[in-house]
Amino acid sequence: MDLARLATFGFFDFVKKQYDPGSFENVEMASVIGTLAWKDGKPSVHAHGVACDHRFASVGGHLLALEVGTGSLEITIIVHAQKLERRLDPMIGANVLIIQ
Repeated sequence: MDLARLATFGFFDFVKKQYDPGSFENVEMASVIGTLAWKDGKPSVHAHGVACDHRFASVGGHLLALEVGTGSLEITIIVHAQKLERRLDPMIGANVLIIQ
């Protein structure tokens, strides 16, 4: 069971060059997927997620914050041979994944 007390998702606005956030309480994480990479020499998490409420209504997007309230959130990490790095793409104004 992985009930989130609070999940905050973001939808990237390409005009504003920032995320429009939305927070949802008492939801269950149905899926989380993303990458762990490097950005400016520091670890960088980029995750997308889907959560649903007790009526099975779902929300999702870029996972900006998550507070697990009941149970645990189980994560599987797959290590790749290539170094993954994020860099700012000036054309879109967002960090993109670069495989070295």
